[in-house]
Amino acid sequence: MEYPLSLNLLWIIPIIGWYASRELTPINKAVIRGVSLGAIISPASLGLYSIAFYFSPVGMVISILGLTLTLIHGAVGYEIATTIGLYPTNTVVDGSGSISIEIINGLFWPLVYSGVYYVISFTRRKKP
Repeated sequence: MEYPLSLNLLWIIPIIGWYASRELTPINKAVIRGVSLGAIISPASLGLYSIAFYFSPVGMVISILGLTLTLIHGAVGYEIATTIGLYPTNTVVDGSGSISIEIINGLFWPLVYSGVYYVISFTRRKKP
């Protein structure tokens, strides 16, 4: 199995997190669902993007979604890495250099998605 195509297996993690947190309190649901989706969103979106190369033209719509998600989630990790001085600005990062960017993405996006899930669960909560 090719490396980018196998990244699609990461989508199992948020599905398991969603299923496992069904009976929990809203704050616990928000944390579990946010962390499980945020931790994998950047590499898994690259996996969605690679579908078109193996299943075109049927996978083109999924690939466009993956490209959009990759552009949104990958750029933040690169900007944080250049801000803290891991890479000079205006450089192309490829190969093993992208590992540190994905680690930064894996630390940043769970916080964002947990916050989004918490706000959604807070607004949907029944008022007394």
